[in-house]
Amino acid sequence: MSAKKKKKATKKTTKGRTQGASTGAPNLVIVESPAKARAIGKYLGKAYHVAASVGHVRDLPPRELGVDPENGFAPTYAVIRGKKKILAEIGKAARAAERVYVATDPDREGEAIAWHIVDELGIPAETVRRALFYEVTPAAVRRAIDESGRIDSRKVDAQQARRILDRLVGYRISPLLSEPFYPGLSAGRVQTVALRLICEREAEIEAFRKVAYWRVSAVLEAPTDGELARFEAELQRAGGTAVVPRGQPGEKDFRPPALASEEDAARAVERARAGEWEVHAVERKERRRAAPPPYTTSTLQQDASRRLGMSARRAMALAQRLYEGVELDGEPVGLITYMRTDATRVSEAALAEVRDLIGKQYGVAFRPEKPNRYRSREGAQEAHEAIRPTLAARSLEEVRRALGRQDAGRDLFRLYEMIWLRFLASQMTPAVYDRTIADFVIDGDLEFRASGSVLKFAGFLEAYRRAGKPGEAGDDVLLPPLEMGQAVALVDVVGEGKETQPPARFSEATLVKELEAQGIGRPSTYATIISRLFERNYAEREGRQIRPTILGRFVLRFLLHHFDDIFEVGFTRGLEEELDKIEEGELPWRGVVGDLWTPLSQDIEQLAARGDDGNEATADWINLVPPSCPKDESHGSMLLRWNRFGPFWGCRRYPECRGTQPIPELGPKPPEEPCPRDGGVLVIKRGRRGPFVGCANYPDCDFTMNIGDNPEVVYAARQREREVEKSLGHACPECGGELTVKSGRFGSFIGCGNYPKCRYTEPLPTGVKCPQCGEGELVERRTGKGRGGRRFYGCSRYPDCDYTQNGAPREGPCPECGHPVTEVVRSGGAESIRCPKCKADVAHPDRELTGVSS
Repeated sequence: MSAKKKKKATKKTTKGRTQGASTGAPNLVIVESPAKARAIGKYLGKAYHVAASVGHVRDLPPRELGVDPENGFAPTYAVIRGKKKILAEIGKAARAAERVYVATDPDREGEAIAWHIVDELGIPAETVRRALFYEVTPAAVRRAIDESGRIDSRKVDAQQARRILDRLVGYRISPLLSEPFYPGLSAGRVQTVALRLICEREAEIEAFRKVAYWRVSAVLEAPTDGELARFEAELQRAGGTAVVPRGQPGEKDFRPPALASEEDAARAVERARAGEWEVHAVERKERRRAAPPPYTTSTLQQDASRRLGMSARRAMALAQRLYEGVELDGEPVGLITYMRTDATRVSEAALAEVRDLIGKQYGVAFRPEKPNRYRSREGAQEAHEAIRPTLAARSLEEVRRALGRQDAGRDLFRLYEMIWLRFLASQMTPAVYDRTIADFVIDGDLEFRASGSVLKFAGFLEAYRRAGKPGEAGDDVLLPPLEMGQAVALVDVVGEGKETQPPARFSEATLVKELEAQGIGRPSTYATIISRLFERNYAEREGRQIRPTILGRFVLRFLLHHFDDIFEVGFTRGLEEELDKIEEGELPWRGVVGDLWTPLSQDIEQLAARGDDGNEATADWINLVPPSCPKDESHGSMLLRWNRFGPFWGCRRYPECRGTQPIPELGPKPPEEPCPRDGGVLVIKRGRRGPFVGCANYPDCDFTMNIGDNPEVVYAARQREREVEKSLGHACPECGGELTVKSGRFGSFIGCGNYPKCRYTEPLPTGVKCPQCGEGELVERRTGKGRGGRRFYGCSRYPDCDYTQNGAPREGPCPECGHPVTEVVRSGGAESIRCPKCKADVAHPDRELTGVSS
């Protein structure tokens, strides 16, 4: 754990000053969060003073490497900007305390923060105790204080090794991206491997060759309870060959479909119609669906994305608040256990409590004889518990009321309810289904199958059913009673053309699952890894799917071209396993850092020896012939260059020559729709603020819009603006001038015609009635001033009505909750419609907005 300190960063407190505690002085408890500090302070009373570090207090310096590879990778730490005052306050309290309990979060990061505080302030080891709060409740806090121990140096070493590894990669490789691309880009040790997964999936999708095939399905009838019941059977095989093809043409394991053409399907349909239908075989069996384990960090993030539409970062931020505590009955209470965990273990006390609750609320039939025990994944931190409610018996309605008074209270409750239901379900009995499979063989080799499944006993699904989430069980598919040799009536048989589909792009949920499966990163890092890909413009969202940007694909290719061994999945997984072994005391941290530094330094030396700045290599990847410089052909072929708007051809003699040329093949694609104003072709144009869409008939038609916008939506919005302008029946209230609709950097608004002498403005109405009061109209507003302001929409009757929503309003009710207005939101260049109340994604057949462009 040895480290150098940056002399300018802080002054080390002497041991004598630290020991100046007086008998009977309050003990000091140090946590990370002010919210947690308030809660714990109330639990422990006046005998304890609770202070918050507000996260990390010390780190490697921001503008230098801060690691000495020639001296055993010794790190030099500096106090983080803005943390000197916090450290001074903690140090003053520590000197007056008889004992110092360092209770930062119970993981590697928290252990490292604890050590940095103690090391920076020079607090004597004999006065320091390490307390671990896995949940923020009175009993858990007191127990943690009573059972406090020492700072775990092995955990600190593991975190230090991770930080140094990340710094070596980022600090040595990121600057190399400036020349072939542009300054400010980064290469992260784990972030780049996640980008590699996304890009490799995209390459799979692009290389995928669809195979056409045909399905044949029959509608059959059989008697049940004196009536005829209809059911369906699907053709599985014809002539011994499966209907659905397997693999790709040209591959060794490719299996073509049984029905490859419409003619094949037509012949199968005719044979099925002419054949005799009787049951060839029937199988009945009971299927049991086991209860799922309680949440770990990764499964929580996956379900928050799938079920609640939350990003991994949003889910973790809300979970942090639930862990740190909210006001309940006048005092702060942590509602869930610590949210960064890869274990499924549950304490015996919590098991007893939830089993008692299940017996009382659902009956003993829904409670197994013994508690359900789940095996954590290999390498999980079993000292942690799974994510669960701190008190399962606390009613959901009580929590709903308490969270309703909080900022983002609705999302907090949705996440808490999901955690509560999962924990309850994890200790309930399996769901039991009756499953029936009936096979039919027609004309010798047409093999049809009908299957049905009926929920016989709900088991753990009963918890979801009572919570109003019956979809967890799936729908029953009923079959009439069938026996072998029984004749059934054919009602109809039809064929339908299909195509095999490429693998789906990753969503946040499936990417988290893949990262965990590949052993890349750890639960505490998944959300940060994914969010950084979006922040760097390496990836973008398309609905809920993640796709790489052209910049992300080129950056990755450059990095793999020069550092393939560093950003290889197996190598990254191996480093994660070695970090775990550092924590277990099986490996020295310096040796693990050396395992990365050796190949990294060799790769950098080879790159320097080649003198390759990357421009020539990246140009070779696009299969385009570089043009000559348009300013002077004697300068030779141009190089592929980048700026924040994307790639372009630039003269190889820059900055002496500033000749440039666009690359349409790599640029944004214009919309397929015609210009909504005159029917002309829409093309990509470039202005001083970057590319935009404009009409090819300019100057006769001056229609323009942002790339990615819907032409009809934009045109309708502008038509609405003209109608508003015509209907303005009042003069400027400040100078009496004429009011007009104007456009600014942040959208359209109503402004005075005497600008700049008069700067009066008012928001532009959208034509959508306020869903809360029904009297006002939703208008565009902005928080703050300048570029930092956030656009939102609020009622024109404010402050009498305080309704607001983030996205541009769209008339029409939400199909999920009936809220009268939905909103258009944009993420990663993709546009989607959702409900501002329940946050459900709303599928609409069109993209038309009423008077507003998003």
